[in-house]
Amino acid sequence: MRYTEEKIETLQSDENGNILLELCLRTFQNERRIYYHKSRIIKPELANKQRRVVGSLRTDDYDKAKPLAYKKHAEIELRQKQGQNVKPVSVASAMDRFLKNYEENMHKKMNGYSKNILRNYRKSIDIYWREYVGSKDLENITDRDMEGYEEFRRDFAKSTKRKKNKYRQHYKDSVANSTLKNEINYFRQFLRWCSARDYYKGGAHEWRHKASGKIKNRREAFSIDQYRTLVRYMRTNKYLSVGKHKDNGAPDKRIVRHRHMLRCYILFLCNTGLRVGEARSIRWGDVSFTKNKLGEKVCVIEIDQTLSKVDKGSTRSAKVIGRYTAWRALERFRDYLISIDEEPTGDRFIFCNSNGKLIQDFREGFSSVIKEAGVETDKFGVKFVPYSCRHTYITFRLKYGKNLSIHSLARNARTSVQMIQTFYDDTETLDFVDELTI
Repeated sequence: MRYTEEKIETLQSDENGNILLELCLRTFQNERRIYYHKSRIIKPELANKQRRVVGSLRTDDYDKAKPLAYKKHAEIELRQKQGQNVKPVSVASAMDRFLKNYEENMHKKMNGYSKNILRNYRKSIDIYWREYVGSKDLENITDRDMEGYEEFRRDFAKSTKRKKNKYRQHYKDSVANSTLKNEINYFRQFLRWCSARDYYKGGAHEWRHKASGKIKNRREAFSIDQYRTLVRYMRTNKYLSVGKHKDNGAPDKRIVRHRHMLRCYILFLCNTGLRVGEARSIRWGDVSFTKNKLGEKVCVIEIDQTLSKVDKGSTRSAKVIGRYTAWRALERFRDYLISIDEEPTGDRFIFCNSNGKLIQDFREGFSSVIKEAGVETDKFGVKFVPYSCRHTYITFRLKYGKNLSIHSLARNARTSVQMIQTFYDDTETLDFVDELTI
């Protein structure tokens, strides 16, 4: 809305005669009159590089406006002395800056930035935390907000609000402890980013979940019997015939193709240890083979580290060795694709639809298959997810790998020995009878 502005009074100047505080009156088209203050900024870096800040006093009464102007200016001076932003930054606006900055750095292929982590930030910060504290000023975030997140998040999982989100995120009615912990850690990382840029002076990013030191979110693997049961089921005709059928009783070709691909996906993950996000972006040209001392063909997979959960050093790719079973799963899937007149060229994604479009999520299909096979949950009753395949690979290598060095396993899995011992190692002393006694 247009207005005219009139300077009413200089309220404060420094010893050199520089104006520090002015009182002005704006008259708008609708004849509404509002007093404003104009404050000089000593540290422009705390005010988006502005030399003066103008603020409404929200009154047309001179006697009320004058003391309010002094008060506002005193607050601005105090914030500058304390190194705080002159105008408080809202959590929501800081989130926008953070996500934009992360995405820009990712496109520049800077070290440590990946699509998977950006997706996790968007799901946790831009949906849940924005809903929880997005309307607050960033400087007002305290440990109390961190402590209250769990209750909010569990209630939100059951609310109708969760059905609306711009990322089309699939929701669950409950929240796992590991998910909760990850979402809190993502917000803490966001606060650290804000702190490094002087948007935030609090200490909530140092907060720790009360159970984080007691509960290790261990990931369970399929038992060897469960794995064998699953593999046997995926080899049956029944596995390929599940789903829609035509009038003549023949299964839908698209479903049969998806089932062939899903079988390859499960076997490939269980025998390479790839992360879900890594496997999603593998192309046929990224996979070659070598032979072990038994003469078996084994996979050599080149991983683009920028698409992985981790991005170590300046290296943009890493080679992962998969087992013979992984190679055979790819060979069978390739033969099937050729039989239906698809050409698995080197630049084509392995896990894609018939048009070459990348499959984003196998969670639903994976869930159906393990339920059909009767191996839906681990020994604690917790449902397996696609990530369980990576855990299965690492655990089986620890249990059944002959003379395997845990250091070699950690390097192939792109993780640390400590991580394997903390989160993956389900072995028992009896698993190493030969190694301990011979």
